[in-house]
Amino acid sequence: MRILFADSVEESGLQPLKDAGHEVDISPGLGAGDLPEAMNDVDVLVVRSTKVTAAAIESAAHLGLIVRAGAGTDNIDKTTASAPGRTFLVETQSQLPSSPSRCCLPSIAT
Repeated sequence: MRILFADSVEESGLQPLKDAGHEVDISPGLGAGDLPEAMNDVDVLVVRSTKVTAAAIESAAHLGLIVRAGAGTDNIDKTTASAPGRTFLVETQSQLPSSPSRCCLPSIAT
């Protein structure tokens, strides 16, 4: 499974994902215009503040899960994110800079 973290994340917190055999890509410099091109073969997208447009979501043929680490969802096209075949998860308990790694470890690592 390929997991794209489109915001800064504490890399040490991602080791369980790597140990489980997942490909982890950390690309905090991606903007809304760059994201569609980066979504090739992405199964899981984890963001905190990166804008996720319909074009970015639709460009990822394998995307099944979008995780918003932190409160609010104004940076994500919710209609496209919650289309059939996709799950859109908002992890509101994740308020720390390293939260993207913590928010999805229990649900992805296994």
